[in-house]
Amino acid sequence: HHILEGVFSSPTVTDPANVDQLLAVLPEIADRVLDAAPDVEGFRETAWWRQTRAEIVEQVRRSLEGLADISRGYELVACELRFAHDHPLVIGGGEDRLLLQGVIDRVDRNEHGLRVIDYKTGGASAFTPKALQDGRKLQLPLYALAVRDAFGLGDVAEGFYWHIRNAQKSKLFLSGYEGGVETACAVAVGWVQYAVHSIRDGEFSPSPPREGCPPYCAAAGFCW
Repeated sequence: HHILEGVFSSPTVTDPANVDQLLAVLPEIADRVLDAAPDVEGFRETAWWRQTRAEIVEQVRRSLEGLADISRGYELVACELRFAHDHPLVIGGGEDRLLLQGVIDRVDRNEHGLRVIDYKTGGASAFTPKALQDGRKLQLPLYALAVRDAFGLGDVAEGFYWHIRNAQKSKLFLSGYEGGVETACAVAVGWVQYAVHSIRDGEFSPSPPREGCPPYCAAAGFCW
């Protein structure tokens, strides 16, 4: 995330679709981010760190090439756009009023409108329209709402997750969701309000995920 932000925010990158500009600044920015990573992220360097660094740079390089390929005709609006205390996303009103904060990885614009991209290091298989419909992947439509409502930048015409390690887009596109971007956002808001109401009502009974419980769950020692 930090490397991609540094590359696209570089003053020498004037076109997000110009792969030569992107790759030209990659080595310096990657070295700076990765040199600081152990202290910033709080981990100990091992003998394998040099190899891990090389793998990270290669994954980012492939992602830069892929992102450039799908960014023709777009201009970069913002990277790491933070909505928090001064620009919260407000959902609902009255007793149901909820303030959300977060960080939007990237916002682009072309002649058709705004596009939101959320970077992910995990695989693409879980990021599907059904995952949004079932309330499991809500970030993207909430980010689209934040772009429109918290920052007043306008309506979002497109959005997707970008999977860095695979250099590919998710199967979930806001524009391709049944009913379009507006419906995707409404579904996400509905799940957010459901979660808040459930918390306030004390509904904390365990519900195993359909793919099974992860072995690292903190409740594994006492959950039935």
